[in-house]
Formats: sequence, C-alpha cells, structure tokens
Amino acid sequence: MPLFTGLGIPIFFITRTQRPESTQPMKLKTLLIPVILLGSGPGLFYWVSADTRQASDSVGPGGGFFLEPEILERTRKLELTGADNNRVILEKTDTGHWILPESHGMPADFEKLRRFTHSLLDAGIKQQVTSNPERLARMELGRHRLVLRDHSGNTLWDAELGERGPSGGTFFRFAGDDSLYLTDNAVNPDTRTGNWIEKRPLDFTSQEISSVALDLPGRDAPLVLERKTPGGTFQVADEDGNSRREVNTSELNRLLGTLLNARFKEARDVADPDAEAAREYAREVTLRRFDGKTHTLRIGRRPAQTVNPPPESEPAKTAPPRVEASIIFDQDGNIVQLPEPENDSANGDGSHKADGKAGPVFVVYRSDDPTFPWTRISQTVSLRFPDRIHDTLPETLEDLLEPRDDSGLEKSSDP
Repeated sequence: MPLFTGLGIPIFFITRTQRPESTQPMKLKTLLIPVILLGSGPGLFYWVSADTRQASDSVGPGGGFFLEPEILERTRKLELTGADNNRVILEKTDTGHWILPESHGMPADFEKLRRFTHSLLDAGIKQQVTSNPERLARMELGRHRLVLRDHSGNTLWDAELGERGPSGGTFFRFAGDDSLYLTDNAVNPDTRTGNWIEKRPLDFTSQEISSVALDLPGRDAPLVLERKTPGGTFQVADEDGNSRREVNTSELNRLLGTLLNARFKEARDVADPDAEAAREYAREVTLRRFDGKTHTLRIGRRPAQTVNPPPESEPAKTAPPRVEASIIFDQDGNIVQLPEPENDSANGDGSHKADGKAGPVFVVYRSDDPTFPWTRISQTVSLRFPDRIHDTLPETLEDLLEPRDDSGLEKSSDP
C-alpha cells in the first residue's frame, strides 16, 4: 500500500472493486473516491480504487464489502466487545483526535486504529454460508462485536463475529440479518484497552527543539542549552563562564532521544503513595520548540532508603514454622493456626516499606499547547515510566558539557 504525502496530508491507497450491478461477469470500471475517514488535523484520506480486484457476486448488505468507506467516514465512535465482556470504546473529538473516553480520555494509538480500520475496509464478503438457525447456533458467534456510531450515538453499522474460516476469513453476521457470511480476509478486533492507548506522550522530534532547560542538583538555576536553527549546534546560555564550554552532543542526543521516545508502563491513581513521593523529588526538564510551544516534564522517584541492620546483640530466635500442604507446624511438630498472609513489600496504606531500593519512576507533563492532552491527564492519573528516563538525567554539568583542558579553558573544536 504505497504512501504519498502532499500538503502535509497522508494519503493511503486501498484497492477496492466497484459494487457490481449484477452477478454476471463484467468489466469493472475504475472508480476513485477521495474519502476523509479517521481524520486528525488535516485529515486522513483514503483513495478508493476500483479496477484490480474481482467480485463475481454481490453478496450481503454491503454489496460484497464488509464495510463501506462512506460508513466509516460518518463514524464518531467505535465499540469493540469481546466474548469475555472486555470492551474498548474509541471516540473522535471535535478537534479530530481519537481518544478512549473510559480511560481518562487518553489518546488512542492512531497507527493501530489506522491499521484496524484498513483491515475492515479491505475485507470483502467471500460467501453467504447459511441461514439455518441450527447451524448458526453452532458457529460460536459472539466472540467479538463491532459497532460504529455517529455523533448522535445512532448505530451506523453492527456486526457479530465468530470463528476463523478454513480459508483464513472470519464468520460474521450483520445485526438484523439472519444469514451467516464469511469474509475473505481475517478480521481480528483487539478488545484489550491497554493496547489501544498511545503510551508515548511526546510526538515531535529533536529537530523541532530550540532550547532545553534542565534542573541539576546543587544549582539554583536550570542549565539552558539553545540553538538558533533546526539541526544547529546547541550552545550553553549561561552567565557563570560555562557559556564558553561546548555541549557534549552525543550525551544531549541520548537524553533527548530517551525523553521523546519514552512510553509509560502503567497509569496509577493520582494519589498513589509512590507517585506522591516521586513528585517531592522531581526534577524538571523543559523543551521549547521553534514554534514557541513548551513542554515540561517533571521526572521523579522516591530515593533509596537505608535499611539499618539488626543489632548484633539480638537474641536468638526459634526456628520458623515450616509449611506443608498449606498446614503450618511449629518446631515441635504441632499444628498451629494458619496466619493471615502478609504483604512484605507494602504497608497497610499501600505504600512500600523501606527496603533499600529506589521507588518507581513517575513523570508529570505540562504544556502551554492547549491541544496537548497529557497536561490534563497528568492531573487525573500518575504515569509510571521505565527507570531509564530517570537514569538518563544528568547529575552534573560535566555530564552534558565537554571537559575543560588543564588550563581551565574549554577544549578547542578547531583542528
């Protein structure tokens, strides 16, 4: 499926056939229909081409197609339900962005959504299988259900999916239709909500960054690195003599790559004890873009706590009871009552005991861009990230600046 771009608009080509007017073989005409479908910002365009795929029969309400582009164009809400009652709801906002309204309004993974809707559009109806109620009952329909709704909540399209067919397609039935059909391509909805969430908050590149401001331990003011043009070299904007030093480009690129590509692991309650502790020890990194927008990351974790060893004069303890088949015996072999299980890693309030290990890493996002959703999300949930985003933060000036020579001057970049 070739990809072209023009005026900043991505264009995807999907090969389709014109809806046949009869079941007799015919020469299909070429049909090009530009359709705005998923749309975010300028819009996602599908150009429906119609002369390379044959459809010898007009089968089903869609005229041989599982889903018509015109229906998807009008869709403002997708509902995916699994046999285990897992449900995913995707909703298009007034700004054209897709979100998960039941998951704190987090942005949907647009690439995953694009691939899924493309699979719906690309699937054809291979055949009508049966209208026999007894046979329908044996086809295990209800494994998945797909519902598309418009902006008023009215149902535009409703299909119930069953098992995979022998040729790789999927058995399904349209709502209100007593017939069972088989698609020519497999349709596999993912009903795990976590898989639909966009977990990478920052969607711009390092080339768009004009300045970086970092909190460093022991400094009253942040270290500011800036450049005048995209692709240019960052310079220190400092007043204490460090402006003469060169930036360690390799280390800065490593830091920016980690910050921009970071994906959160889980979303916890905003009042999570580990998250609250992390915010107390957070350090700020502010990224300013050439378009004037700023994004601030507050990255923190609860520091490791020292665990004092037991005193040397501690009296000897009796041997702990042994456990056999969920029955506890004391050291004399007598059965004792099974105690309530304990969570060795947490206190009664859910916070972790001092174990000598640092806590998990959390990041709070803030931006002056009103379309950036993670400012709002950071106020309702705590986003936990891999340790790497915290470990990459520089601790001193020397971590980001080139070393000075023995005379106290920076090393020259001239040959």
